[in-house]
Amino acid sequence: MIQKTRAELKTEIKQLFKGRWKDAILLCIIISLLTIFGVMANYSDRVSSGSSTTDDTAFKQLGTLTGSDISLILAVIAGFLLVQVGVWLVVQIFRIGTSYAMLDWVRQPERQIHPVSDSTVGFTKRYG
Repeated sequence: MIQKTRAELKTEIKQLFKGRWKDAILLCIIISLLTIFGVMANYSDRVSSGSSTTDDTAFKQLGTLTGSDISLILAVIAGFLLVQVGVWLVVQIFRIGTSYAMLDWVRQPERQIHPVSDSTVGFTKRYG
């Protein structure tokens, strides 16, 4: 197996993208948008929860919680975590699929690019 240098790989990819930058951008746009959405959602969560109080009254109110209050709090936390894991899985599916689609494109430079379907190509029988 012949090892290529970084410069050789860079030149090869530039030739591959020559005249087809639109395809490359469209292929990466889904994962880019999902990543931006995830970062913004994470940032907005931090900003909205930024007003933490260390007041004694807040700690005193913790002692007055009933069992149903605690179970409701735990259910909300579990729901939030479930949504976070779901979003993370979707992003990973598209990230892996996009990587496989790029590899396929390098191996078959003449192939047509289909941004949405190619972004999930890593989970077809061909790669499974």
